[in-house]
Amino acid sequence: MVDITNEVLDGLQTTLGTTPILTAFPSTTPVFPCVIFSEVLNSTDVGTVDTSGETHSNVAFEIEIFSNGNDRMTVAKGIRNTIDGVMTGTYRMTRDTSEPIPNFLDTTIYRYILRYSFKIDTNKKIYRG
Repeated sequence: MVDITNEVLDGLQTTLGTTPILTAFPSTTPVFPCVIFSEVLNSTDVGTVDTSGETHSNVAFEIEIFSNGNDRMTVAKGIRNTIDGVMTGTYRMTRDTSEPIPNFLDTTIYRYILRYSFKIDTNKKIYRG
């Protein structure tokens, strides 16, 4: 199993600067804007298993952006564009989802979701899906 979660998190944090990136929903009210980053898939690409074992993994990351205030949509979309530059530009991942999600529990908070997928080999070379 190939894991580049920490590398991607470091790259995003460097690029986003002061915007907090969390790996789980906080138990207390977060500081806005904030980003929640999750690995939602890391499975063996069975078509690439050979006598040496697993050589490629199928991976997907999900990123949620939360913002509030009068300019919440503009702020969230600015963060979205920065994240997308890292994920599709730097890492060459495929963007599968990019859409606002209604936040029914608190409509003053704007919520945006991104999902990226890719295949990665044991040398950490990324292949678009």
